[in-house]
Amino acid sequence: MLGLIGSPPPERVVVRTSRGDERTVEVDGHGRFHASLVATAGSAIRICAVSRAGRRSMFTEFGAVPKMLTVDATSATVHCLPVEMFLLTVRSKGEVLKHWRGKADAWGRRRVPLSILGKRSKGGPQLTLEVTVIDEEEARSSRRVRID
Repeated sequence: MLGLIGSPPPERVVVRTSRGDERTVEVDGHGRFHASLVATAGSAIRICAVSRAGRRSMFTEFGAVPKMLTVDATSATVHCLPVEMFLLTVRSKGEVLKHWRGKADAWGRRRVPLSILGKRSKGGPQLTLEVTVIDEEEARSSRRVRID
């Protein structure tokens, strides 16, 4: 919801990513709006209110796009929408070693122990993990992370 208490909501809002992509959308009578933008992980999302007279407010930080895949010493964590399906692929030198299909929990996360993705020899070749989010059997987005 946008607007100050007791004042009418703005007519439009401008939503902008840190890459400079922007979209202007209409605001309903309750101060709600819906905007779809493509943004990379880590991108900041900023919004600006536009009054009926065309005056703009300053852009304020609205949030940031989370990373889809983070890796620590023992596990990989997939971040996506709640209960969304994904495919985790393990590669070495471009060759696919293993696929692991999973589903995110109610908070949009799934922790996958690295041990179930296959053994790595010490000093062996680098592995690349790639997560692909599957939306109605179509790949929606993906992210790669190298493991040293």
